[in-house]
Amino acid sequence: MVGSRSKLLTFVLHASVMGMLIWLFVLFLYKDSHAVRHRYFFQPFVTDANQIPEERSLSNDGGRKHRGKTVKEIGNLQESVVQYSSINKDKFPIIKNALRNYFLYVNDSKTASSYKATVLAFVHNQKSGGTTLKRCLSEILEYQNKEPVLVTNANRAAVEEKILNGVSESKPNDVFVGAATFGICENLAPTTCAYFTILRDPYERMISHYMFCRNGGETGLQCHNSTIEEYAISIGSLLFTHITAHMLCKKSCVSPNDDCENGTDGSAWRCERLYSSIYDVRRRSVLGYVIKNLDRFFAVIGLFEEYETSLALFQETFGLPLSDVCNGIHANEGTYPDVQGSNEDIGQQRRRYIDEMKRKLKANDTVRNNIEADVKIYERAREIFYKQKQIYIQTRS
Repeated sequence: MVGSRSKLLTFVLHASVMGMLIWLFVLFLYKDSHAVRHRYFFQPFVTDANQIPEERSLSNDGGRKHRGKTVKEIGNLQESVVQYSSINKDKFPIIKNALRNYFLYVNDSKTASSYKATVLAFVHNQKSGGTTLKRCLSEILEYQNKEPVLVTNANRAAVEEKILNGVSESKPNDVFVGAATFGICENLAPTTCAYFTILRDPYERMISHYMFCRNGGETGLQCHNSTIEEYAISIGSLLFTHITAHMLCKKSCVSPNDDCENGTDGSAWRCERLYSSIYDVRRRSVLGYVIKNLDRFFAVIGLFEEYETSLALFQETFGLPLSDVCNGIHANEGTYPDVQGSNEDIGQQRRRYIDEMKRKLKANDTVRNNIEADVKIYERAREIFYKQKQIYIQTRS
């Protein structure tokens, strides 16, 4: 009996020790994962922990003063809008000062009128008709003795500083344009602000960007000695990056000769898209949140494939004569090889070339993985677009 009791006590003691060790091990893993989550989360151009820059404090001695406010010292970097792996409104504050989709959420004339007297931020998704739209906006604003404010990765911090310091005070119908505009509205509160954009099939956008580069449209890009697949892999999901990521150009210039810091490299696609496996689950979580809230981020979404209809939707939403003025204006039209003959022949040859390029891109697993985010955003954007179009047609019939 005594022996059995002794064995029982020994067993309980061993079990308690093992339980304690397991508890300590789980605690260690939790602390480690917690540190990883907050230190590494969604720094897409950094793959080595030693490359991650220290975060500057937002206190008075760690940031720049702006009317008693401070802003993170971001230099030429686009400020991140994603900070945590658990995504919700409180931890994704970028949506706090953005008017929701005009066609899906506005049901009364009073609310509708607020869209006609708001600051606008056009998010330029390159090679999707954005340069044409920016030119048109310039023509319209010229009659008001205004001009759109260009926001790039190189000047984003300077633009924000002017706003926060009161040097640049935005008024209704002011317009920000550029690839780095997403997030600018947060600095304008309580003035209302509305994002809008034009999107394009990500594969066709990539092909157009590739040909634009090869024909001298962009300097310093890795396209002249690259296949279309290599180029697509190097660029990745450009729109998703514009919406969510730090632009850590200083840490990942394509070429040692690129002057990222001084702004000669102001484009997101010039930065490498190198994702560590640690980002994958969180990246998918962020992507899901972006897709779910796309109609809350953008007041109206246009499609390159339905450009004229998109202009009409923009005009209806904001009251600017975009459809009246912009139809027929074209800028930065793509140039494709071995395309000649009548306009009809050229169109058919161009279509065949694009279709062949798309087949090559879709056949590459790495390409599909790298631009998956933009594909999913585009699919959701198409759904939203055709709902907008349907409502627009119904209201005019």
